[in-house]
Amino acid sequence: EPSCSGFVMLLGIDKQYEQLIHHNIFFSADYELEFKQIFEDKIMPDDPTIYIANTSFTDKDHAPEDGSNLFVLVNAPYLSDSYDWSDSEYGDKVIRELQNRGLSNLSEHITYRKEINPQDFYDQYLSNKGSIYGTSSNDKFSAFLRPRNKSREIEGLYFVGGSTHPGGGIPL
Repeated sequence: EPSCSGFVMLLGIDKQYEQLIHHNIFFSADYELEFKQIFEDKIMPDDPTIYIANTSFTDKDHAPEDGSNLFVLVNAPYLSDSYDWSDSEYGDKVIRELQNRGLSNLSEHITYRKEINPQDFYDQYLSNKGSIYGTSSNDKFSAFLRPRNKSREIEGLYFVGGSTHPGGGIPL
């Protein structure tokens, strides 16, 4: 079974939010429901956990003066018939959620916005059903069943990415 996918927004904003450091996580109020919606119902969560990388906090050259670049990630189900990405307005929902969680008037400060959804991960990278972490790690042995990093057959060939050992999601 594939792992989950992701919904990504790349945002350029003309503001610096003082509460944002380099790595930021806005947790769901109901983590169990969020996981049920993603992994069982295969729909986008109503109350998502939202990760933001704000690299301009660490390196001012990553954004114009007084601005920020934000990489926003929400866990998403892998592609199925349960959710249609062709006309999704989920990005607008994420913006509203971030405004409700303290990034006041965020929508008014966006100067650049690009969205990447599970269908895009499938179309661009042929990832299994749009997954971003390879196969699921649903038991204690599954991480060790991933393909090795170095080919036994071809000298100098190395494998990388979420489908190889140890997989995606390296802790921060």
